[in-house]
Amino acid sequence: MINALEAATLQGFPSTYEFHLPGETAPSKLQLGKWIGDAVPMPLGHAASLAALLPGLSA
Repeated sequence: MINALEAATLQGFPSTYEFHLPGETAPSKLQLGKWIGDAVPMPLGHAASLAALLPGLSA
């Protein structure tokens, strides 16, 4: 089993990413796991946005 930091790294989050706002309490392990699991991996989101935008830019 992997921990939340390892899962976030696999999803493309930088190791310095904070999963809570300053002044707020840290999320529970269950919340953190759901947030990371529901996230679209950043490299995939970037590739999908480029694929959607680039055909329109070349016309």
